[in-house]
Amino acid sequence: MMIVLVLSISGTCAWARAAQDVDLCTLKLNSAKFDGQRIRIRGTVSLGFENFSIAAIDCSHPIASYIWLTFGGDFPEQAVYCCGDHSRRKHQDLVIQGRTIPLKRNAALEWFVQALNASRNRMPNGEPCENESCKFYRVTASLTGWFFARNTERGFGHLGCCSLFAIERVEDVDAERTLVPAGGQFECHKETWDMETDKAERLGLSTHCWDGTPAQCEAGSRSVMKQIAAHWGKEIELTEQTFRHSMDLGADVLTWQSQDLLTSFRMRGDHTEEKTTSITAEMCSLVAPVRTAASSPEQISCEEHSLSARDRWSNADIENFNSLIEKGQYVAAEQLDADRANDFSESQGQAWRAQQPNEAGMNILRRHARKWQLSLPWLRFEKCEENPPLPEQRYMRIACSWASGDGMQTFGVSFMRLATKGEEGAKSPELLLSGIGARICGATKLNNLDAGLRQ
Repeated sequence: MMIVLVLSISGTCAWARAAQDVDLCTLKLNSAKFDGQRIRIRGTVSLGFENFSIAAIDCSHPIASYIWLTFGGDFPEQAVYCCGDHSRRKHQDLVIQGRTIPLKRNAALEWFVQALNASRNRMPNGEPCENESCKFYRVTASLTGWFFARNTERGFGHLGCCSLFAIERVEDVDAERTLVPAGGQFECHKETWDMETDKAERLGLSTHCWDGTPAQCEAGSRSVMKQIAAHWGKEIELTEQTFRHSMDLGADVLTWQSQDLLTSFRMRGDHTEEKTTSITAEMCSLVAPVRTAASSPEQISCEEHSLSARDRWSNADIENFNSLIEKGQYVAAEQLDADRANDFSESQGQAWRAQQPNEAGMNILRRHARKWQLSLPWLRFEKCEENPPLPEQRYMRIACSWASGDGMQTFGVSFMRLATKGEEGAKSPELLLSGIGARICGATKLNNLDAGLRQ
């Protein structure tokens, strides 16, 4: 029997009830009617890279019901997306089209943001965990705020994709615990099944996406994935959360990921001259304890710590940098960045500056773990990735990363270093520290507020 944990926080007041309740499907179909109005909506909320949206799960065409979200007040944007400057001025409420939009800060808002941001940092196999499948909660909420419809002249969110809902108040937050494991250590192994595309088609592994209708493509893709799973003795369920189909450079790409992240299947069917089909199965098994919704009714939260050379930039530095970029003076702009990174480095001690990036990074992490009152767990060094300078640049960028064995903590240190074409064996220029970061996720006992709500 599967047990799911649902945590709920509610709150109402007279001014919140005054807003008109509007069904999301109705809102999407009649967006112009509600443009510029203050309304109350309810739906499932998604937060990730280039995505902060709400959608109705019961519309006949769910994909058409996505609406971009932003917070009122001076609350920072939650998603990274294109394009423009999305920073907020402190102590100044959001203003859209001349309308000032405040934000009610309450326990529901705090839990809403916490639940949306709670996700594993690494998959059980150690790879980055960056999409919706890694979330610890599936979040539904009631939101009161202002709606602005997308039209031919304007759009909001990533690349102007969507209509916008600016949130004034969050209520009735339901955070349903997913099957994503919190912590644990795993052993994983991969198996592959490669063949010519012609043979794959003879075995019935054809999506019909290249020679059929969209409906045939959808049905064919699902049939193929079920056959792949059956090859490894698995019976799977295909849902929006677990199954994805895409086209990539002349190839069909099918991916299925179990909700507990322990099993995955991936097929790439090449329809170019190579005509090859490659299928990969990966299975992971637990070798150390893990928290699940059934075994541990606890809140899971993630907190981030960061420090950057740019945190110390003055308003004059920012204006100067932007001016240099606008004028195309990239070398001078980069040098300003390097000068401030040098200032930042001098405040962090000096011994590490002549070390190799991975050694220097670990020494810096130890220093800041004490400041942030973090106990560094056993860490697995992942990599130090060097990005050489572009033709108009002089400095290379180096990003080093570490992760805990349970996939719940990640750490990063970034450097700049002058790129030289010196002789082999010559001493490398000193490192300049540009940033330090940590993302720490963990389970904590329910606080008094949540415990009261569960009684």
